[in-house]
Amino acid sequence: MDEPRREILSTLQRGETAVAQAIHGVSEELASQKPSAGGWSIRDCVEHLAVVEQLLLRRLEGGESVAEPLRNTAREKVIVAKAGTRETKRQAPEASLPTGRFATLADAQAALAAARGQIVAWLEAHPEDQRLRLTTHPAFEGPVSCHEVLLLVGMHSVRHAGQIEEIRAGLSHSCIDASPGAP
Repeated sequence: MDEPRREILSTLQRGETAVAQAIHGVSEELASQKPSAGGWSIRDCVEHLAVVEQLLLRRLEGGESVAEPLRNTAREKVIVAKAGTRETKRQAPEASLPTGRFATLADAQAALAAARGQIVAWLEAHPEDQRLRLTTHPAFEGPVSCHEVLLLVGMHSVRHAGQIEEIRAGLSHSCIDASPGAP
């Protein structure tokens, strides 16, 4: 396996693991609670992730092949280093805002797992260097490589896993079956 593909798969796995650890032991009751200061519930976060991954899959599918790869290694490094942090707050695009699409955390998790599975299947069906496929992303002006989008998918999950940890820390622990970072 080549290094770019290994980096993508590793980043996707990092995000998947972070979310799994963040929601481990969360009851349905806790998952639906919103922080007292407002904001999203844990279920809202997982819903958002599922919706974003479905939307980004469409961007990947609509990507156009190019003759020369788009190599923006500086931006790729920033994505991996910064996109997973909670340092800068961002407003989610309207289409990805949580609206209560899922009745339970388990339903939201299933939708997220299905979306991630489709992304991985798409990647397996397109073994070429993903820098040779261009698409767009609302956070960037101009074209981005599908390599960058795939890195964003993984790091976006890491970012929201951090948000879930913040929500858990701020809510009553009486609904939690295990500690926030438990495997």
